[in-house]
Amino acid sequence: MVLGAVSLEKTLEFADRLIGILNIPDDRIEDCPVLFINGWTGNCAGPHRMLKLWAKNFSLRGNPSLRFDFRGRGDSPGEELDKNIYSMAEDTLAAAECLRKQVGRMPAVLISICSGSLVALHLVKRLRPERMILLSPEAELRPEREQVARELRRTTAYVKQYIRKLFCVATWRKILRGEVHWRIIFFGVLRLDALGRYFKWGVARKQNAAPVGLPVHSRSSAFWLDELEGFEGRVLVTLGGQDPGRDEVRMEFGEATKRMGADVEIWIDPLSDRLFTSTRGMQRVFDVAQQWLQREM
Repeated sequence: MVLGAVSLEKTLEFADRLIGILNIPDDRIEDCPVLFINGWTGNCAGPHRMLKLWAKNFSLRGNPSLRFDFRGRGDSPGEELDKNIYSMAEDTLAAAECLRKQVGRMPAVLISICSGSLVALHLVKRLRPERMILLSPEAELRPEREQVARELRRTTAYVKQYIRKLFCVATWRKILRGEVHWRIIFFGVLRLDALGRYFKWGVARKQNAAPVGLPVHSRSSAFWLDELEGFEGRVLVTLGGQDPGRDEVRMEFGEATKRMGADVEIWIDPLSDRLFTSTRGMQRVFDVAQQWLQREM
């Protein structure tokens, strides 16, 4: 991957004023459009501009792509508290239709990160992609009590990491220069937003009913991966070896593979954290994903 590579970009407005970025090749277009689905927090650039860089590099290889901001996130208007998995699914369906109008075909590849992977799984039977790449997917497949316990374990691990960073000179330099993104740390890294989501989930479900045609699930069972039953495409799951939740995700996807015969490949980068934040980690996961797509398509 050539970080910072240039490709043609076009800002689009669709549905209820959702904002998306279309990356298109300047010379040729392969028959493999890509739709990016970002996570619960942040915007369509992804953590550390990861999805933006991926979109540019896919474009250089002839693959058009669309990434977009969910309602209430990034440049898309809306109330933050109105967002849940169902509203994210509605926005994703609108984005897929927008991509079809732009390039003449529905997305052949879904690439999602974190909670966006729940949306990808939720819509797999509607969008019928040929391939899915799930970057550090959430393991929201257990009863709610277990989910809260998992988030607390993950938060504890991140708190320990940040305590160690307080003893580094480089950390204090960033603090003094105003380069520390406190909101990202408290709500994204320390998982406070995710923990709050569980306590508000029941209210959100009542206020925001599932759109017509989307399955309604109970959180008391492993329902998200059940959507892979009958899926004829292939799935690549990438995990960071330093992610405290990696073993749980690997176990759950492994169980789904055996239970439903889904074609799921799991790759773990032992040196990366959950979001592949280092330049080298981002390079490694991109290279693996690109090679997997070339091998499977």
